[in-house]
Amino acid sequence: GDYVLFLDSDDYLEPDALSSLLFEAKRTGSRMVIASYLSHREGKKKGRPWLFRGKKERMGEERFLTRFLHGIKIRGFVWGRLYARSLLEEVYPFPYPNRLFEDACFTLALGFFAKDVSYLPKPIYHYMVGSHDSLTGKANPRRLEDHLYAFMAIKEFLKSHGTKKSLRQFQRSAFWMKWNLLFDARISVRG
Repeated sequence: GDYVLFLDSDDYLEPDALSSLLFEAKRTGSRMVIASYLSHREGKKKGRPWLFRGKKERMGEERFLTRFLHGIKIRGFVWGRLYARSLLEEVYPFPYPNRLFEDACFTLALGFFAKDVSYLPKPIYHYMVGSHDSLTGKANPRRLEDHLYAFMAIKEFLKSHGTKKSLRQFQRSAFWMKWNLLFDARISVRG
């Protein structure tokens, strides 16, 4: 097919998820369409919506980088988004394999090279938090190392492909990333 969507094995989609994403991709010509999602704690039926402010939006590469670096409408995961196959082939081979947090590096590269990203504020994806199968929720001695690796990979990507503005934004967002690293340090040793 011409489009790809990633779905974690313990998550699920709204019945009209694919048609909504595909309609938006074709309407706008965007090679990447991001939608909102619902976050579910294990054992709970009702999901918490992660609805970001604003309406439908189209972003060029600079606006995408700003939104990504500040966690506005864009989080560092690949699931629940529609990608043009041509975009995935352009970014392939995947530069950060077999590590936790590789999604963040991949999302950054995909959004940057898409040149045109659309945002759909409708929640179409159901993310299951605290799943016993989740790698990110388990104690893992490599967790901190992998997060640091992703942090540095993002910085190197911005040095190579970004602008001075995006590099400054990355440096300002480093405070948020440091808090994540502290959390990871705690989880890495927990067991």
